[in-house]
Amino acid sequence: MGAGKVIAIIGACISLASLLLGFFLPELFSWYRFSLTDGVTTGGFFLTGFGNFISLGGAPPLTDIIYLTLIGAFVIIVGAIILIIGAAKEIKAMGIIGGVITLIGPILLLSSLVVGIFDWQGLIGDPNVFWGFSELFPGVWLSWGVWIGFFMALVGGVLGLVGGATV
Repeated sequence: MGAGKVIAIIGACISLASLLLGFFLPELFSWYRFSLTDGVTTGGFFLTGFGNFISLGGAPPLTDIIYLTLIGAFVIIVGAIILIIGAAKEIKAMGIIGGVITLIGPILLLSSLVVGIFDWQGLIGDPNVFWGFSELFPGVWLSWGVWIGFFMALVGGVLGLVGGATV
């Protein structure tokens, strides 16, 4: 088994894991995170790769971006399947196409942040929607930003693309 084949399969698995792990540990593996903490309790919402918000501590879920991330999840699944098939059959073109398709998922969330499909700035009150934190009240902190699941999908897509190109 060649190195490109292994890298492509690892990339596909990381991309798929970025979708699934958000259900089990949303505080750690969500794609986007918005949380309030007072040092003792944490509340907020966590956008997973499948486009659902997991809300903790009574924070209201948001619904405007669900469809975009759901499309992104579907694209990642299709891209990962194409990557695995391309790696298994050692078809370079299929591996490249699968890697590119897998990258579209996280790029959709990134584009929604850049273009402002959902008004993240209105929610957080800060022009930097990618990540940050601020003190709302003495001892109460607000943090937001793209989170580990997003970076997993991005790294998985890049690995899939590189591995697919070297099959």
